[in-house]
Amino acid sequence: MSRTDNKSMKVFLEEAKSLVFGLRKDLLVLEKTPQLGTQDPQLLQEAYRKAHTLVGLTAMMGHPECGQCAKALENIFKNVKNGTTPMDEALCARLSQGIDACQQLLGNGAVKEFPELMKRLEEVIPKNPLEKKLMEPSNFKVLIVEDSMAYENLLKNILEEADAPKYKSVCVNRLSDALRLMSEEHFDIIVLDLGLPDSDGLESLKRVREQKSEAAIIVLTGSDIALGPLAIQMGAQDYLSKGPLDSELVLRVLRFSIERKRAELEITNKNKELETLLHVISHDLKEPLRAVTNFSLMLSKQYADRLDERGQEFLGFIVKGSQRMGQLLDDILEHARAKQMDAPTTPIDCETIVSSALKKLEAKIADTGARIEIKRPLPVLYLDKMWAEQAIYNLILNALKYTREGEKPEVEIASYNVGGSLGITIRDRGPGIAAEHQDQIFKLFQRLVGREIEGTGAGLAIVREVAFRHGGRAWVQARQGGGSEFIITFVKEQSQDEK
Repeated sequence: MSRTDNKSMKVFLEEAKSLVFGLRKDLLVLEKTPQLGTQDPQLLQEAYRKAHTLVGLTAMMGHPECGQCAKALENIFKNVKNGTTPMDEALCARLSQGIDACQQLLGNGAVKEFPELMKRLEEVIPKNPLEKKLMEPSNFKVLIVEDSMAYENLLKNILEEADAPKYKSVCVNRLSDALRLMSEEHFDIIVLDLGLPDSDGLESLKRVREQKSEAAIIVLTGSDIALGPLAIQMGAQDYLSKGPLDSELVLRVLRFSIERKRAELEITNKNKELETLLHVISHDLKEPLRAVTNFSLMLSKQYADRLDERGQEFLGFIVKGSQRMGQLLDDILEHARAKQMDAPTTPIDCETIVSSALKKLEAKIADTGARIEIKRPLPVLYLDKMWAEQAIYNLILNALKYTREGEKPEVEIASYNVGGSLGITIRDRGPGIAAEHQDQIFKLFQRLVGREIEGTGAGLAIVREVAFRHGGRAWVQARQGGGSEFIITFVKEQSQDEK
């Protein structure tokens, strides 16, 4: 039967759509199963058969792109059926994406029009699905970095006497030796003393995290007990204070740290998948938008004299609408990237953050005739410099945009230190925000104004996300005498007195 036989092609296409529809129904059953790990052999065998048949049909139809999606589905169902990949919510999500892709490709008929979409989808739905690693090994390898022989022996004895799981320990007394070993061998857990001959304090933690980010880290603190919570904020899973060490406590801390690290890695992997998917969405939606915008601008420049006033107005709406859609997509990605931010490990003077944000806003400040006042000193905080600057930039820009009619912006930037929370406050003399709307404006794409004021409503959502990732928060309150105070707090650097 010829591949070019239109009648046969139509039959093949309808059969392929029917198979995809059947796969969707099978997936719905799997999603509703109370325990997704409990496999239904008959259901999985049938789903695998449908995906396998779909691979053959797409090959006969000459649709290689759709065939790639079908092959990915076939591999997933095969691995689940054989017991090599567990069925869980994440895998259901992957299957759903693959089925959606097949439906889209078959629905559009001319599959070859979507090579870029397929290229991106391969990143989200790999041909060989990511298998969930077994998270219950019977043995864990521990690196003890401790220069005290007494504590080293005490920890080794506790680990050797543990029943289950078993721990195999390796001991070194210098950070340089630890870093060398970590580059050569795998360790599940690192027990790190913060006072070593060749390194001291949280700098040791920073260097270990940079080299072995996948390992759980437990820090040992001496008399400076305040370093423990700060170490957790910087990426350690837990801490132990030096002194009499209870074996039950040590083993509990080890088990907790392992589980916490596993949870962090799973979240990181899911965030990476989400970011990939967002890039797919952004790229494939922005391409046609870019074409609409560019051709509309060309039409406006080259053929404007052939359009009446109303036609030119309509054309302007098209250009503005497509540009706004592009900005919305950019803001979605920016908000998603803020969620990927690592815990800050470097103390930064907020003076440099504010100065950099103001420099980027020089043109806006000049256009509005704004008066900016900085009340010094500003605090030194543990910050991710790029994201902290973005948050401060968004808050200052907000103060410049929202003003009372006929008035120039007046912005005051000062430190915030209340109840142990340390950060920055941005005060304005704008129209103010009603109490019932003060939380709403921090939600993504929530705006209290119309399109006459530039923006998409993502700026404050990014501010709140940055604050959260630093261990702080962001909010707004009424300013005495009129206007608003926007406050963002971060994890602060402890002074020597506090320590």
